[in-house]
Amino acid sequence: MDLVLVRLTAPETVPPPAISPEVVVDILWSVSVPDDRLEHVRARHGPNTGAVDLAVFLRIGATPAAEAAESLCRQAVATAPALSDWSFEVLSVLRGSRL
Repeated sequence: MDLVLVRLTAPETVPPPAISPEVVVDILWSVSVPDDRLEHVRARHGPNTGAVDLAVFLRIGATPAAEAAESLCRQAVATAPALSDWSFEVLSVLRGSRL
């Protein structure tokens, strides 16, 4: 299993608190399909009230973990009104051998 750390950030136009981490987890699960390889997601508030930090656990597969996590976040931002115009960045990737 791979672990990808991702930060989602609300646009400046969204008043704090932007969204709860639990809602972000629910959104990721709702847009996920089996090919995403999603196993588990943990979320918490980021360094400010307009950010949510995610720990995305993915089964190992052919697509690099960072790409898979980015694809999942892109889908969530594109389809969930609560995440409209949010941005995301991959902060770190830990390969299965280190977990």
